[in-house]
Amino acid sequence: MKVTKNIMLLAIFLIGAITFQSCSKSNKDNANTVTEQLKNNLQQGTWNITYFEKNGIDSTTYLSNYNFSFEANNIVLCRDTANHIYNGTWSIRRIPSGDEDEDEDEEENGVFIPVGNTVTSIDNLEIVINFNYLINLKQVNNKWKLLNQRPTIIELKNYNGFNIVDTYLTLEKN
Repeated sequence: MKVTKNIMLLAIFLIGAITFQSCSKSNKDNANTVTEQLKNNLQQGTWNITYFEKNGIDSTTYLSNYNFSFEANNIVLCRDTANHIYNGTWSIRRIPSGDEDEDEDEEENGVFIPVGNTVTSIDNLEIVINFNYLINLKQVNNKWKLLNQRPTIIELKNYNGFNIVDTYLTLEKN
């Protein structure tokens, strides 16, 4: 009786291990698909900042006059209402959580769960944006944690040095 019970426990353990391994592969494949969807979404059309809040202060009006175009070569172009063009860089990355293999590529991005027409991040996916100008665009320079994305809206947040969310940014497709 004890041998049968041990064999049954071993069988359950093996089935669980196999199921866990297959789920890990599936999640990684899903992550790559969603990363490509996010990249493609950003690269289609132009985007406008429809919400920017830092330390509880809504500063959207200072940034709403810029249109952003995310190019395939990780260049982001920004055009203001006077038709001045500013260029910067952008990328998508996953923040290492500390429990991952060191040789894992940081550019492989997170696992998402679709909720209706929204795709919500459940891990450490970021969009990194950098402009080298001393105008309002410097406020956009950051490592933005992805809150969620829809085909026409991407919502982001940023943490201050005390690991507290202090800035929110919403991009909306024009």
